[in-house]
Amino acid sequence: MTQDNNAIGSIRIFDILSETPLVDLTQGNRDILIKISHGDLHSNDPTRLPDAIGIQRLITLASICNSLSFEWDESVAKLVFASPTLFPLLAIALCLQDVSHSIRPPKGPVINVSTEVERARRALLLNHRLQIDAFADCQVAVCADSLGHGTHPDLYNREGILFKSSEMGGLLEDLMINHLASGVEQSSIYKHREVLGVILSELFENTENHAKTDLEGKPIVKNGIRGLIIKRLELDSHIRLPNGKSTSTVLPYLELSVFDSGIGFYSSFNRKILDSSVSLDSEWKIMHYCLGRHADSAVPDRRPDYRGLGLYEVLRALMFAKGYLEVRTGRLRAYRSFFENSLPIQIESRSSETRPGMPKPVLLDVARHLFQIPTEHEKLVGSTLRVLIPLK
Repeated sequence: MTQDNNAIGSIRIFDILSETPLVDLTQGNRDILIKISHGDLHSNDPTRLPDAIGIQRLITLASICNSLSFEWDESVAKLVFASPTLFPLLAIALCLQDVSHSIRPPKGPVINVSTEVERARRALLLNHRLQIDAFADCQVAVCADSLGHGTHPDLYNREGILFKSSEMGGLLEDLMINHLASGVEQSSIYKHREVLGVILSELFENTENHAKTDLEGKPIVKNGIRGLIIKRLELDSHIRLPNGKSTSTVLPYLELSVFDSGIGFYSSFNRKILDSSVSLDSEWKIMHYCLGRHADSAVPDRRPDYRGLGLYEVLRALMFAKGYLEVRTGRLRAYRSFFENSLPIQIESRSSETRPGMPKPVLLDVARHLFQIPTEHEKLVGSTLRVLIPLK
């Protein structure tokens, strides 16, 4: 973090993907300049946050700043403005309202590029479709509700109705076959089609129902953004050999991340601001209630028409796919893993009368690993639900 003489805080775009709290990055400055260089695009830092959580941090920063501006390296601007869908965090930077953009050429003063940014934004929101023949491992589909473009054609039909799970599954199958899962067996793709369709439709329906309005139930008028990141990545993984021993190897995974800039699970449920007076335990319970479909008499529901995310359905699908779910909302970061060699915890007994051998609809704390005791993180705008599915 550096500080210019004119009291404008200056940070790198990669700082948004770090674990450094925003309050430490800004150091009290309310006017922030974010510099974007070529090195930020291709960083392989293993500690970097997922893109979707970086998007939450960027939108949060925009909400707490008096002014936010972006200064682009000229070569980076040309690349991103031409293909913003390949760069999720920077695509959202292009969609933020009331921010400024400039290019920093190799020589000479910076140049305002508001016209170029508007052209790239329109291409992203009006013309972009997820490409089934692209040679790219990452794409983002953006629903910019507050800009009047809230129904992306890959996620909604012409009447503005969200696609069902079977249609979502067909989209993902096409993407995986053509490029995201190059080299992956066709049988694996077909096996995951139904699972992925259920997961994506459940996750995005959650944003449709709970991430488009403010505390008063009115449409979010500034930076109301929802989206989907589809990404192929490789991770160090533990697998079990035929002889029963475990070994480490690098395997391909499909990431589906659904993000939004809404008021978060707690405030969506209670219609109250989440502040320090709310205990972490209370926020944790509310998060689980919001993720479930069944009422809990211990947590009174103020909205008779409330419909939660089908956490059980998602976890059951992930169990069969040996996948992973992560949730980031408010001050919480929780997960559930069914990766090979993960401990089989929070599973119903085989003698259960309702869901024998199926996962209990609960999440675990990311920092505490095997426990449901929440750890406090910086409070972020919106929510992210991130799924990883092994492709081999």
